[in-house]
Amino acid sequence: MKMNLYSLFSLWCAIGLVCRAEPPRARVDALIADLKDDEVRHNAGNAMVELMAMRPLPVQALEKALESDDFQQRQAAADILRSWSDAPPSRRLLEVTVEGLADDGFPNSRDGRHTTSELTVGEEGAPLPGLLLSIR
Repeated sequence: MKMNLYSLFSLWCAIGLVCRAEPPRARVDALIADLKDDEVRHNAGNAMVELMAMRPLPVQALEKALESDDFQQRQAAADILRSWSDAPPSRRLLEVTVEGLADDGFPNSRDGRHTTSELTVGEEGAPLPGLLLSIR
């Protein structure tokens, strides 16, 4: 049976191998800081894995990271919240998600002429995300 990383951690959490009753605040803060683009190889990925394994998920710390001026930190926190939080998405999470889509260079059409970033720009070409307009 093939398992992806999320499935594996879900299983580990369900049987109590990696989850704690309450993650230590100092550790959460250090992991949130490691999400930043700081030229340290793999520390953001390692921090994401550890944060995803925490139960309860440190939602408040991750929501605070969405306000960071560091793109990588915002996107990593958003990825964790989208993947693991049961709470309805905050407006800021939606904004950061759209920001990530706008930075996406993958084509969304077979001919490759349109990118995801073109979908997230308002009608007048302003940086107002079209996705946010559609979810009001």
